[in-house]
Amino acid sequence: MENIQRWIRKNHLIRLKNGLYVTRCYLDRAGNDPHYRELVANTLLFPSYLSTEYVLQKHNLLTDISWPLTSMTLKTPRRFTNPFGSFIYHHLQPRLYFGFEKHGYGQHPIYEATIPKALFDLFYLRLPQLETTNVATIEELRLTWSELPRKAFAVFCRLITQSGIKKMEQMIPQLMEVYDANARR
Repeated sequence: MENIQRWIRKNHLIRLKNGLYVTRCYLDRAGNDPHYRELVANTLLFPSYLSTEYVLQKHNLLTDISWPLTSMTLKTPRRFTNPFGSFIYHHLQPRLYFGFEKHGYGQHPIYEATIPKALFDLFYLRLPQLETTNVATIEELRLTWSELPRKAFAVFCRLITQSGIKKMEQMIPQLMEVYDANARR
């Protein structure tokens, strides 16, 4: 333990969270690689998958820039900040923990929500603040609906219906109105 503290003081070892470290040399090499940051996000809190603002921004569906990497987890919500950035984890009910894909960084898996699931997760988290019958509250989320393919929108609506969450199901007509008004023709 003394060696770890000494290496941290000398800046040879960087703490990502308690018990998880990376060398300064590795940080300098991989620190700007977005895929490595995604791996860090999946590693800081397991199980988790990247979702919501991070995934939507990555696919040009969010008009605002979001710097933290946002993830969904079965565990308690948490936040971590380290030299790789800010990492935010939102709790999700086990029955809604699906809809993500696995891709790799070297031999390490990275789990990331599909676009429809990232949208679903965003609305799920914002549900308490949304007036489900008001189109304006949907528009306030500042999504770039024109970048969302019609097929992905249909899957998003199907996820809402399958979730069985009545308040979300009530939003479908308003979502369709906003999507149709903004979607690419």
